[in-house]
Amino acid sequence: MPKSLYRVASAPMVSTTIFSVQPATQTWHVNDVFTVTVSLSDVTNLGAFDFYLSYNGTIVTPTSITLLSPISSTGRTPIIVANEIDGTGQYVHLAVATLGLTTTQGVSGNVPLAQIVFMGLASGLSDLVFDVTAPQVVSVGPCPESSSAVDGQVLILPAVSTAIELAAFTAAPVSAAKCGNASGAECVNLFWQTMSEMNTAGFAILRSTANNGQLGAPGTADVITSFIQSRGMSGGEYLWQDRATQPGTTYAYWLQEIQADGSLRNHGPVLISVNGAVVGNP
Repeated sequence: MPKSLYRVASAPMVSTTIFSVQPATQTWHVNDVFTVTVSLSDVTNLGAFDFYLSYNGTIVTPTSITLLSPISSTGRTPIIVANEIDGTGQYVHLAVATLGLTTTQGVSGNVPLAQIVFMGLASGLSDLVFDVTAPQVVSVGPCPESSSAVDGQVLILPAVSTAIELAAFTAAPVSAAKCGNASGAECVNLFWQTMSEMNTAGFAILRSTANNGQLGAPGTADVITSFIQSRGMSGGEYLWQDRATQPGTTYAYWLQEIQADGSLRNHGPVLISVNGAVVGNP
């Protein structure tokens, strides 16, 4: 990070700030998405900071870095110098300076700096470690401060098995003449069969369009059904018809299992082109 941004003078070190990963330890499962916060404690008049945080790229992967607002809470303008997720799966890097007169104070105290979203890739333990030559922190004035770091760890457990034993989840077209679709497009019959439903309250169907090769994640799809009651622990067969389709559109459908404790698990997707052939699983 360019030191010229800090206008660092040869002032003496005035305090020791501590970078930390919060929470320091976490336990998740494969495919879970979770957040860690990088924070500073005991900082005085914060003007800029820079940190590298390494991780085990075979166990977890970062998906985003978000700068938090406290650094600008005193009126100084933050400038992001580096916001980087290393393509080789080794580190995330965030460097921020602030602009304003030296009479405009920086934030002090215990300051959350950024949130990093990770996803679990495989079971194992990943350390979250600050680079030995960083982090760095500089106060407004300018006045450099010494810093130390408290690293973290994330334990990733194997993926949780679903509460249902799903035998089938398929989509099939139904002619507009048979289903009465006002748009003139084929309807879509969605069929699923479960062999068992342990602690399952019911189901819902999620749908998104998948045109031009773009397929959204379940979190971006719309729930298009009301609650569908579970058939019980021994499972059963289900059929639901989507009559709100449009011609020339490819749809992606997910089966969402709603468990008794309120947790959700998604299955799929299956793809189908209305007025075309069933594409099947991508």
